[in-house]
Amino acid sequence: MKRLARLVLLAGLVGPAYAARIPDSAWQDGTLQGMTTDSQSRLHGVANNGHAVLATSVVVVTHYIIDGPGGYTYEASWLVKVRHPQQLLVTIHGPIKFALIGHDFYVKDDEGKTQKLAFISRSIKQVGEQK
Repeated sequence: MKRLARLVLLAGLVGPAYAARIPDSAWQDGTLQGMTTDSQSRLHGVANNGHAVLATSVVVVTHYIIDGPGGYTYEASWLVKVRHPQQLLVTIHGPIKFALIGHDFYVKDDEGKTQKLAFISRSIKQVGEQK
């Protein structure tokens, strides 16, 4: 029983631990330029000995476009699922703090909470591109 309690305690500490690994120097100031949301319905199931179970699920992905320093534009996505069922609390055309460490992309939402997104791309803004 003690072993199970230790595992539960360790699991509770590992989840938010990624926020502590981000050095202060990695955080950058940017502007959230826009968000787009895609939703898809997926069919999945299992077949066994002539019996099948099918189910559908809705997958919602939100793409965030952030203008960062140095003329770079970043795109990252947030998958809305059971683990985090809501969109991020952020303001379009507002300031946002973000960090790119390797292929890991983090943002601080308007409440100051660190959230990990899936890094999609980084591009250089073209000359004459609107802010």
